[in-house]
Amino acid sequence: MKGEPLAPGAAAIILQRRVDRDDNGFTCHENNYLRIKILTEEGRKFADVEIPFFKRSEDVVNIKARTIRPGGSVADFNGKIYEKWLVKGKGVKYLAKTFTLPDVQVGAIVEYFYTIDLRYIYNSHWILSEGLFIKSAQFSLKPYKSSYVPVTLRWVSQGLPPGVAPKVGPNHIVRMEAGNIPAFELEDFMPPPNELKARVDFVYDIDPYEPDPVKFWKKSGKRWNDGLEKFVGKHKAMEEAVRQIVSPGDSSEIKLRKLYDRVQQMRNTSYEVWKTAQEENATKRSRPKMSRMSGSMATAAAPNLPGFSSAWLAPLDSKRTAAGCQTAGNFSSVPRRCKAPS
Repeated sequence: MKGEPLAPGAAAIILQRRVDRDDNGFTCHENNYLRIKILTEEGRKFADVEIPFFKRSEDVVNIKARTIRPGGSVADFNGKIYEKWLVKGKGVKYLAKTFTLPDVQVGAIVEYFYTIDLRYIYNSHWILSEGLFIKSAQFSLKPYKSSYVPVTLRWVSQGLPPGVAPKVGPNHIVRMEAGNIPAFELEDFMPPPNELKARVDFVYDIDPYEPDPVKFWKKSGKRWNDGLEKFVGKHKAMEEAVRQIVSPGDSSEIKLRKLYDRVQQMRNTSYEVWKTAQEENATKRSRPKMSRMSGSMATAAAPNLPGFSSAWLAPLDSKRTAAGCQTAGNFSSVPRRCKAPS
């Protein structure tokens, strides 16, 4: 094989890509396999492999790789695997496991396998598009199950090839196959690439699948409001604090304006620039002690006092809407922390 008619001039192509995620095992993990054909001298750069991961929530383990020479002989990878920083900041550690396959030449095939161990179960994604043309790709997801709260697995997709869609088998495993996926080309000033690639986004939800958007948001709003009401309650400390701010003769609007003005005096650290420990200590010494209650919670709590009526509002997240979502049925599960491998 010296070229791919559907990817003329390509330096290399992915012959096979496979992603198998298991959220229901003793450890949550995702197995990845790639098989790449080197077509030109430029394609030899794919001997250098980078596997990105977030240090605090996952790890890359069980890396195996080899080079299949044009004549059919095999050169196994037995070299050293390095860790390389991609992004480092306060609370963010984005790294990559890196290694180089041996004896990669034009006409060779490189293949490698690795496992991503996940410390937590959150929503997962299948990203179909890569920087290389993909001849064949297979994906699977085994949803998490438990005996706690029944939840629903839903998904939304974008840019999938015609006739390609996730399907649920009799064993509740979600599978999908696709082929002849064009290479994704980066452009200057484009939006985040992953948001434009062909993809499937999976979401665990504690509510049964609801296809009607109006009913979906009504149920979600009630659940969120009930949780907020339970958290806030009618605590005596809150009532006493509000009495010091408002007067009995104030109208509801005047009361809310006074409460809002008081809340604005509180320090909200959510939108502050990160500081070093030394700068933070200096700031603490220079400012008066203030209430630790956030402004949003103070605002939410006050209307629970007599004379107020309120409704809780949340920002719209388009990926949580019911319209266009698919369901894989109900599973007795809740997102949970995975046991770290020993």
